[in-house]
Amino acid sequence: MTGIIFTGGEGPEKRFIEKEISPGDFIIAADSGLDRALSCGYSPDLVVGDMDSVKNKTFLDDIPDDCVKIFPEDKDETDTEIALRILKEMKADRVILAGGGGGRMDHLLGIVSIFDRSFYPDVWYTAKERIVSISGRREFGGMLGDTVSLFPAGVEICRMKSTGLKWNLDKLQWEKGDAGISNIVVEDPFTITILSGRVLLISFLKEFGG
Repeated sequence: MTGIIFTGGEGPEKRFIEKEISPGDFIIAADSGLDRALSCGYSPDLVVGDMDSVKNKTFLDDIPDDCVKIFPEDKDETDTEIALRILKEMKADRVILAGGGGGRMDHLLGIVSIFDRSFYPDVWYTAKERIVSISGRREFGGMLGDTVSLFPAGVEICRMKSTGLKWNLDKLQWEKGDAGISNIVVEDPFTITILSGRVLLISFLKEFGG
């Protein structure tokens, strides 16, 4: 099962996220992520959070009570973390996160920290970027000339190799604090193979260059 989380903050337009969503996927709106989901034309299967930031509260009156889980403002999890935990309990095998860009830096870093955990989103879309979590071998097409950056994720030292990048990743070992900023895709497709650990690949959505 694929789980989709719409969360607050700046998020992608529908044309960027719709390719990730298929019939039967489970959609969760985390607090003001409800507004983002509705603006993209999606009615969530579940809405969670303290609802302090939701603008379109009339939607909440029109759905069954068991499709809304309201939490107190004073809690130990963010609304995004609650949504992610629910998908973990549902045994989702793929998670797409939409939103979370811009706004407060602590909220942004809170989402980034989620990628160091054992259960994390596979792909994260902000308003301008796509962030992909990579383990094993991945091939990417249609990105010739694009700028990409890579950051290690998780607790394990990251070792990797690549093809099709201007500065290849062979024999590199990255720990927390290391990164590869502004690499260039010079072959289509290009590949990244992770030998240990994980990396986050950041690219720009096409309207914004890269």
